Amino acid sequence: MALSSNTKIKLSSQRQNEGKLLSVGPWVSGRLLLIDLAFFGYRLFDRIDRNGGFFISRLKDSANPTITKVHSNCRGRARPMVAKKVQKAIVSLKRHILDMQVQVKVKRRIYRGRCRKVKRTFRLVGVRHPETGTYYFYMTNIPQGLLSAAQITAIYKARWMVELLFDQLKTYYRLEDLPSGQPHIVQTLIYAVILTWMADQKLTQSFLKHAMTASRRQAAVLAAFSANILQTLIKKLGLYQGTCSLSRLIQLELEDPNHKRRLLLQRAGVT
Repeated sequence: MALSSNTKIKLSSQRQNEGKLLSVGPWVSGRLLLIDLAFFGYRLFDRIDRNGGFFISRLKDSANPTITKVHSNCRGRARPMVAKKVQKAIVSLKRHILDMQVQVKVKRRIYRGRCRKVKRTFRLVGVRHPETGTYYFYMTNIPQGLLSAAQITAIYKARWMVELLFDQLKTYYRLEDLPSGQPHIVQTLIYAVILTWMADQKLTQSFLKHAMTASRRQAAVLAAFSANILQTLIKKLGLYQGTCSLSRLIQLELEDPNHKRRLLLQRAGVT
């Protein structure tokens, strides 16, 4: 995993609001951010756009922007959609892909005691599920000439690999099992998890030519054989010192490493 010099990593507790962790600035210029629904917000999109960055985000179910222009064409007589709210305009609609321009209201930061509201225009892409008829909407500021509606949905779906990765790290690499609250210990354990995952990727690639980067089956198989892998690695490095019986292992573990130390009662002066 190669991190550039301007890469920043933030660790926080599970209870902290994730939306407050993302700090937008000049660093987003020319970059594409795939926004999770936990970070959804018109104010965030406004800041990314004003700093020269690009974003793609799923549209929250509660969001209902106003349509100002329809880019996608359809055969036959088109239903008028301009000036309508999105949720009302899509009722009984059967177009496979929608590509529109929508207007939203953005609350900017308080300046001199006043909170200014501005109207911003973004692009909204909708894809209709062929079986359920439900539309999945993606908000972005990427122009039509740069990416088509189909390309935008395909790029955002790449986020699913990130979701699979975190699910894999929590389930099989014990990312959620951090027995400490001290930052330096937590960071060490997280890096240990990442290094283990990277080693597993290399091992998987040696067996499979086209290995998924975040496969639950892959993680489950490697976790099941982890003891065998470790034993083989120890032998390969010449660190293997022979077998030890279970009874002898228990005996060694039960022995007090400080057997020369006086008993507690003796140290307390109790005879």
